[in-house]
Amino acid sequence: MNKKNLHEKIKKALNHEGIMRYGKNISWLMLERLIRTFVGFFVSIWIARYLEPVQYGVLSYAQSYVYLFAVIATLGLDNILVRELVENHHSKNRILGTAFFLKLIASFIIFPLIYLSVHIFNNDNNVDTLIYIIALSIIFQSFNVIDGYYQSIVQSKYVVIANLVTMTLSSLIKIILITNNASLIVIAIAYSIDGAFIAMMLVIFYMKKSQQKLFHWSIDISTIKYLMSESAPMWLSGLMIAIYAKTDQLMIMNMVGSQELGFYAAAAKLNDLWSFIPLIICSSVLPAIINAKSISEKIYLKRINYLYSLMIWLSIFILIFGSILSTQIISLSFGQEYLKATATFKLLLWSNIFVFFFTAWARFIIVERQQKLFFYFDLLSVITNIILNVILIPEYGIKGAALATVLSVPIVHLLIFIFWKKQRYILQSFFRSLLLSF
Repeated sequence: MNKKNLHEKIKKALNHEGIMRYGKNISWLMLERLIRTFVGFFVSIWIARYLEPVQYGVLSYAQSYVYLFAVIATLGLDNILVRELVENHHSKNRILGTAFFLKLIASFIIFPLIYLSVHIFNNDNNVDTLIYIIALSIIFQSFNVIDGYYQSIVQSKYVVIANLVTMTLSSLIKIILITNNASLIVIAIAYSIDGAFIAMMLVIFYMKKSQQKLFHWSIDISTIKYLMSESAPMWLSGLMIAIYAKTDQLMIMNMVGSQELGFYAAAAKLNDLWSFIPLIICSSVLPAIINAKSISEKIYLKRINYLYSLMIWLSIFILIFGSILSTQIISLSFGQEYLKATATFKLLLWSNIFVFFFTAWARFIIVERQQKLFFYFDLLSVITNIILNVILIPEYGIKGAALATVLSVPIVHLLIFIFWKKQRYILQSFFRSLLLSF
């Protein structure tokens, strides 16, 4: 193929209506995430420096604790909701109304569970207070169904604007509190109202800009049964992922103390800087992948494999970049008092290779309607992670927790892909994509 033909094909592809549409959507999401990541990270650093490792560790513990329950309240509906809205757009009011109702009921059921659990763990009273305050934000995440609606029609710019306005208000409040020497409790209150801000903005854009009506939403019993049955595997999987993501911080707090958790939380916060990349790309191309499957199996599989390669290539770049500049990154961001987190940060960077790839794989499983696989994979990952944490944290401290995070996912998935014939081709795709990345 000569250069002229190649140039013409590239130009034609870039001018394709579908590519332009999804490209604009990804651009909006990338812009929002980049701004929110930068500003949010800046505010988090300010808070971490202000609180210092011990109190920052306590705040991180409370946030991790609440996160587990917040995931339960989502009911695993988010990705299923997008799929259903794409495939049944004419029934959007019934789907949105039913999903909102389910999430709202779940958010209220969560609070008694949080109350019972904190008494079982017998935490310090101040820690329990922080947990209760931050947990208030769970109620407002029911309005995230509006986000799913905009994802399904590839118009995420409204969600982007809502998030940016919310982030600006939230950041200003936190900065004002810090400069006025606010207590840890008051800072926790500021975190809890973030959910209310974003819910309000989503409703405003949905009703004013999109000319949609919340009052047109409806609740349908058959849709409740259908969504619950479809989302159950995703819900269980999401819970397993949440436990996997946060159990290390809960165990560090109870095994080596809040100061060490402060160091670990700083390293994890830095590593989370890149977590938005696979989520944005995969969420944006999900409608395109769904549509491709209905057109051609060949095109569908080709798009999936391109996505795998892109995820691995990006994660390797982040690994190299982060490892080389790890000390400078820690010092410039969190300060000299957090330098103990450097080695932990280097270890956590390796986890991105698997996180990026399996974020793309999760979309493939959703399209294939094999959501039940998530539960088995993630359950084994959680068990492996907890076992590794129990073994490694007493011996190596927070570096042991990071090593457990890095090792648990590939160990479990490698074994399952080897012994589960139906999923063995995913292992082949991983190594093929890894080779293409180099």
